[in-house]
Amino acid sequence: MKRLKMISFLHTLTFLMLGCMLFSCSEERETFHPSAGNNTELAFGVNLPASSPGTYALTATDENKLAHVYVLAFKAESGQYKLYDWAETGTIQDNGEISKKKFTVTFTRLKQNEAYRFVLLGNAKPEVNALFDGGTGEGAEKNAMLAQLQLSGIARWNNDPDSNGYRDIPMWGEASDDKTITPGLTVAGLKLLRMAARIDVTVGEPAQPDFKLKTVHLYNSHQKARIAPDPANLAAGSLSKVEKPTLAAGSNVVKGPLDYTVSNDISLESSIYTFESEVPYENSIPVTDKMTCLVVGGVYGNDATPTYYRIDLVKQEDDNTLSYRDILRNHRYTVRITKVKGQGYQTAEEAFNAKAVNIEAEVIALDEADITGIVSDGQYWLAVSQETFTFSRDSRTALSKDNTLTVKTDYPGGWSAKQIADGGNNPVSWLSVSSAGGYSGSTDIKLILEENTGSDRTAYIYLKAGRLVYKVTVTQTITSGIELYIKDAGGNEISELFFREPIGVQPAAQKFGLFWFPATSDVTVSSQMAGTTPFTFDITGGSDKPVTFNNGSGEIWYNTILPPAISGADVADDPFKECISRFDFTIYNGQRYMTKSLFLRQATYNLVVTVIDGFYHLDGSNYMFAVESNTGWRIKSVTDNSSLLNLQGQDNLIPGVGDGNNTSVTYTPIRFTVKNRPTDAVSDMVTIVLESTETQKKFNDVTLNFNLMGQIISPPAHKGWAGSNIYYDQTLGHLTFDDVGVTDHMYYNGVIFKWGSLYGISPIQNYTVLTKRYPPDGGTTTGGSYDDIPFISDATNVPSNRDRAYLYEVTDGNSGKGDICRWLTKKGYAPAGKKWRMPTSREFDGSYTYQTGTFGNHEYGTGAVRSGVSKTGTAAFFPMSHYRHCTGALQESASTGNGYYWTASPGGTNAYLMKYSNKFAGIFNGADIYHETEGRCRAHPVRCVVE
Repeated sequence: MKRLKMISFLHTLTFLMLGCMLFSCSEERETFHPSAGNNTELAFGVNLPASSPGTYALTATDENKLAHVYVLAFKAESGQYKLYDWAETGTIQDNGEISKKKFTVTFTRLKQNEAYRFVLLGNAKPEVNALFDGGTGEGAEKNAMLAQLQLSGIARWNNDPDSNGYRDIPMWGEASDDKTITPGLTVAGLKLLRMAARIDVTVGEPAQPDFKLKTVHLYNSHQKARIAPDPANLAAGSLSKVEKPTLAAGSNVVKGPLDYTVSNDISLESSIYTFESEVPYENSIPVTDKMTCLVVGGVYGNDATPTYYRIDLVKQEDDNTLSYRDILRNHRYTVRITKVKGQGYQTAEEAFNAKAVNIEAEVIALDEADITGIVSDGQYWLAVSQETFTFSRDSRTALSKDNTLTVKTDYPGGWSAKQIADGGNNPVSWLSVSSAGGYSGSTDIKLILEENTGSDRTAYIYLKAGRLVYKVTVTQTITSGIELYIKDAGGNEISELFFREPIGVQPAAQKFGLFWFPATSDVTVSSQMAGTTPFTFDITGGSDKPVTFNNGSGEIWYNTILPPAISGADVADDPFKECISRFDFTIYNGQRYMTKSLFLRQATYNLVVTVIDGFYHLDGSNYMFAVESNTGWRIKSVTDNSSLLNLQGQDNLIPGVGDGNNTSVTYTPIRFTVKNRPTDAVSDMVTIVLESTETQKKFNDVTLNFNLMGQIISPPAHKGWAGSNIYYDQTLGHLTFDDVGVTDHMYYNGVIFKWGSLYGISPIQNYTVLTKRYPPDGGTTTGGSYDDIPFISDATNVPSNRDRAYLYEVTDGNSGKGDICRWLTKKGYAPAGKKWRMPTSREFDGSYTYQTGTFGNHEYGTGAVRSGVSKTGTAAFFPMSHYRHCTGALQESASTGNGYYWTASPGGTNAYLMKYSNKFAGIFNGADIYHETEGRCRAHPVRCVVE
């Protein structure tokens, strides 16, 4: 094997040759269903989006119906999260209020003291089941898997719970950090987001005398959507705040319209549910005829019939200009008609195609993930970020970190703190607020508390907006408090900072803040490497490195966390190298300790191609190479000047084919079939170009050249025979063999193989369901018939050639077929530091010396056989061997003294093997190296050679 030439990858691309074909280097994904074992029961507590609909369609209970939850457990591997286990909920209970739920699930594969990232999918059982049934399973990458979950064909969301075809709104949520499995673990505080947005329309009080609302028409809505948002569209550091819409691949808006009837002349609430959409632009100009918008129909003044008005969903920017809104999941858009000045258009279609006239409206957007409670009177709403607070005995000031209350309302007169009182409606002095009121919109206030020197106490803050009143509960205990938070620049609590750029490019600096209480506590900082390579700080670039300190403020910011660039040399041996360290911050309040951890993780964009070395033969074979990358890639072009390719249905060497984030066991196989011209002297290159799919390229184009040859080329001369046949090592738990020159196990009889099989078979007794087999990935199995064992069958007709290492060319770990020596090299089961293969038939030629001795046999291939032959000029000794007929029946060789060894060379529909007999003083070159009529289904031992 030889290494392909290095390819530039921005500054450097590590183009790794693993010395084996893709299918011998890793296992292909396969469907996985959790197996029975030690059960792990976990409790979950979730917060649902706030809801207070009217009674026109869905009630608050309907909107927050959580009928079923799939909980997926992902484990961090090589910079990605891979699916490890999943479970379904049983009974789901209210957790004190309608917007909070709790449930338990039972996993079968999670391990104690290991960490997992949990993803929750509510009301999405049909879609998740379809994904599993389609082959998605263990090892699936988290973001790629979630991107496949979508609803389609939804012309109009059914808002009638009593009708056929109604379904509860699907939701998604994800833990903000990895959870370590410990006894009694409860995963609490996860927020679920609805995949749909809601649009309400109401006639404001000033406009009610002049206008009666009769119909609402929704134009340009999507009928297809993703259940989970794209992580790139979430706010930085947040898993509950959506900033951009996530559109399903291939989805376009459908003009419609969707028509809704208004029954009370004033409002349409909790009726319009729609998927996310984005404002379309052409040459930076909004395209209004493709934009999601409303047309309302209503009666103006004393008119006898309705007319129609277009209303666009707009927002006022800080400079008082108006811009169009994207429609975001889990948001409620209230369209309030504030003034109608005259008649509209005669038809809804005419209004849609024109500009809005004679109507004024305001659009209030509410992100329902930001609030836990909301009240509405059908005209206005009042919402809070937190309904209940529980504090320690310590005082809280305007500078404290855990006492912020956000109040939101769309009431034009704003809101006020009407009263603060205890349960007997008596005013309290120990609790106050930093502001007694605020304007329409969103206001942050602080809850001010005196130190509690008595007993636990509770008071209530009554917030008022117009006719609306909301009660916030505040409890202060007598227990001394301790708090510690790690937050990003946006104020979101975090457990990791992740840096990733192309090779040779230094990432931008990131920052985080540490907040603790009591403020006077010492902050102890310790760190440890969390992977194979620690995170490195670029001191020359001014990078901060946390150390133990006490500044008395309760707050510190590390404004410059900066690693150096990962270089080409850094990834020479590990193409997807990660540098990870964990920093533990600990405080002590005199009674107890608290520790929070932050992982600093750095990786780089890279692309690795693993191919078969040497030449591809024009014999009609199907070949494969592997592409792995931690960013998006695709085939840019395929150049076949001599038309030597003969692509079949299973082949995917086609421009446009690609993948992304597909490292480790989730590599992408690229297959191609060549024409059958084995005797022609034709030779030409097929050139393949791979490119980054990102707008800002993560790597330069990668060019591969495959030389297709008509004449078969024999492999280079080997560099030595293995010291033993392949046997099963009970201690190691897998097949192996001895290195060149090692004679410890030279007499081992060895396990046996069908030709081209990666499954070893016990060499004792006739085959039964109790006969041991040795799978390619280690261990032992029993059961099944002899016919079930994979091998290169007689149906595969390969021209006879004693110089060809055919099995080396077709090794495929997924099918269980190929060159067992090459496979053991890939798995790390062969003697280290060398690459091994099966010998060709020609390589068995030469002179041998026969010796007679005792004969022992063992199912692991470890029986001592001292009868056999030694190859002249080498240290290789080939013991006598039993073999199996095509029926599985065992043929013993002790009585005859014969030996049989497979080669990698094909013989038409059969295969070459080396046979010797004690009747001869040596080996007759050619005459005793031949293929059996039923050769391939027989089982013989294998001796490896060094490439």
